[in-house]
Amino acid sequence: MLKVDEHPVLTVAAIIVYIVVPIFWGIVFIQWIVSEAIRNDLKLSTWISEHPAYVIPMAITIGVILYSIRGRFQFWYGSLEVFFAVGALWFSVTAPEQRLLSRSIGIFGAVCILVRELDNIGKGLPSRLRPWWYRWVCRAQE
Repeated sequence: MLKVDEHPVLTVAAIIVYIVVPIFWGIVFIQWIVSEAIRNDLKLSTWISEHPAYVIPMAITIGVILYSIRGRFQFWYGSLEVFFAVGALWFSVTAPEQRLLSRSIGIFGAVCILVRELDNIGKGLPSRLRPWWYRWVCRAQE
């Protein structure tokens, strides 16, 4: 059986298939949503609530793709998650006219993303770096 780690061509192909292509189609989808919102003078939240037949399958598809990426590139996936955690935290704290409950849920969600990010980084680390990680970051052994 071929292993992606042993063949550079397969590694590049896997990166293209599992990272570049989904990002490209994600950008196309976001651009389409924004152009529809601008053309129809709709708020994005209104568009999302009025088109669940588009949003729900797309969210499920994105979730499956991200799960597949996480399984193959767990360290890098975890490293990128930190941006989403910081972004979620930033929007939760700085959103205007937001109730305490909404703000608290956003902050808690950002903390949960950070915990998952650290877990993914720890599990995806090369074996030579794991002793350092277990000693200084999580203080536990698998």
